[in-house]
Amino acid sequence: ATAPAPVLALQHERVAQVSCGAAHTLALTGKGKVLAFGLNATGQLGNGGASNGATPTPAAVRLPAGVAATAIAAGEEFSCALTAEGRLFTWGYGGCGQLGHGSTASLKLPREAATPEPVVAVSCGGGHVLARTARGGVLRWGHEGSWDALQKATDAQRAAAALPTAMRLDHEGGAGATAEAQPMAARAVGAG
Repeated sequence: ATAPAPVLALQHERVAQVSCGAAHTLALTGKGKVLAFGLNATGQLGNGGASNGATPTPAAVRLPAGVAATAIAAGEEFSCALTAEGRLFTWGYGGCGQLGHGSTASLKLPREAATPEPVVAVSCGGGHVLARTARGGVLRWGHEGSWDALQKATDAQRAAAALPTAMRLDHEGGAGATAEAQPMAARAVGAG
């Protein structure tokens, strides 16, 4: 369609939020159900399958039993769902570490990210994620630089990028904010 038109398959749902990836869409209902449609080549629809064909009709994401989402975010080929308790579930393409599980594996079903504390907001880039914590901090994970640099990274560097990492925002620099990230494990080792 070249002009805005209703998504007829969602006409009987009370949609609270929508989010679009490169070629897939998420819709969050008022009851906490996440629906997904579009391309599913890397599992970004969260239904347990993957195919190069499009899924034009919204279908339920297979979140774990009893999990209701309060917010959603779509990256390029991956997806996130946040709960009222601050749990974050991710699925889809993980090649940049953007799923937050400590690896670059892709997932066809939602799995809880390894956030060190509850999350209250999430935003996705093409291959990375930023999340605001309940205490007002910011976590980041995934790849924020060039694809060439990611390909040249060691396994240890890729694994470190695949874990949620605290960011310290320094607003006292005068000309603007700078961000410094330090892996949670490194802070724990250095704290002794």
